[in-house]
Amino acid sequence: EEVQTEFMAEELAKAKAILADELQSLRDESSELQQEMSGIESELEEQATFRALAGAKLTELETAESELSEKIELSTRGLRAAEREHASMVERKADLDAELRKLRAENSDLHDVAKAEKEST
Repeated sequence: EEVQTEFMAEELAKAKAILADELQSLRDESSELQQEMSGIESELEEQATFRALAGAKLTELETAESELSEKIELSTRGLRAAEREHASMVERKADLDAELRKLRAENSDLHDVAKAEKEST
């Protein structure tokens, strides 16, 4: 019985040693997993920061696009108004040119009449 108890004590010691080794392996593995998780968490935080910055930049670009569209619309309206004004001025110039030709013709006629009267006297 003493031999059997001694044998069981040795077997128990061996089992404890095996369990202690396995426990240490599990602790080591747990530590490695925690380090990996920490790295993953850091990476996720970086990605979240990047997404936030990208979102802010997108909002900024959308605002700039909207402002540019408004400026283009205002410029287009201004250009159309300038084109209408130019067309009106061209029309007015044509009217003034016609009036000038008429006045020159009248002036020429008056000049001819005055010349004829001068020659007849």
